[in-house]
Amino acid sequence: MPSKRKRMCASNISKRWEKNKVENSATSVGAESCLSNEVSYDDIWQKRGHTSLYGNGIVVDILTGIVIEHEILSKYFPECTTVERDLGEQSADFLHLWYEAHKPECSENYVGSSNAMEVKAAKILWTRSV
Repeated sequence: MPSKRKRMCASNISKRWEKNKVENSATSVGAESCLSNEVSYDDIWQKRGHTSLYGNGIVVDILTGIVIEHEILSKYFPECTTVERDLGEQSADFLHLWYEAHKPECSENYVGSSNAMEVKAAKILWTRSV
């Protein structure tokens, strides 16, 4: 069951959708599939100094202040690091097999610099919303 905040967000979006649909009824074909929102984007990190292992990109509705969408990027997952350390490079084949089985539950979803994490999260969010 969705949380109270998600239900409220969905309700606000639904109301805005209906309002925009009525206001834009005379526009071109396909306009009903596009919702016009004024939003702000920001990224937060686990720690300062562009060395964080975790980043969270957030899109906020300017009018309501409600978080519309977010994307969490992680350069680190403790279990992966532990297994790599324990298995070592001698058992690369086994490590590959373990990783393929572990991949669906792994939260390590970003490779790159912490500086570029903000841009990557924004790209994911904007691609997903179009």
